[in-house]
Amino acid sequence: MKILDGFTGEKNNDMRILHFEDNTTKYMAIHSVVQSLGIEDITWVESVEEGLEHLKDTTSSYDVILSDMHFPITKWGKPEWEAGDRVIQEVKKRGLEIPVIIISSAQMRVDGAYAAIWYSDSRDWESELRKCLQSAIDLAVRLDI
Repeated sequence: MKILDGFTGEKNNDMRILHFEDNTTKYMAIHSVVQSLGIEDITWVESVEEGLEHLKDTTSSYDVILSDMHFPITKWGKPEWEAGDRVIQEVKKRGLEIPVIIISSAQMRVDGAYAAIWYSDSRDWESELRKCLQSAIDLAVRLDI
């Protein structure tokens, strides 16, 4: 795994992110921030069910999970508030040591999450995301995940 070299935009081809988000506009904004860090391997899923399929594949290991709180649990389902909590529970249940960063348009604390970022035009959520990603990556390097 490669550390984010001070956010220089240098490619971090070893980094893999799984992103749970059902809002295309929000996904693109977050994707842009992640790519600005040189991370290009981002898997986008729109439901808990779809994301858990990616976590079943033992050949696909992820370094960080980004997740909304309110999105569908099933592929064609309606958004549900407990979706983000389900992601965290499943990561723990499977014994995966992957930091989960919640990025939600609702300001909240989330038990079991590595961090929770309030996604709002009135805040500098982008800088907060960059700091959280660097911290999560540093932790993964120390744990040799």
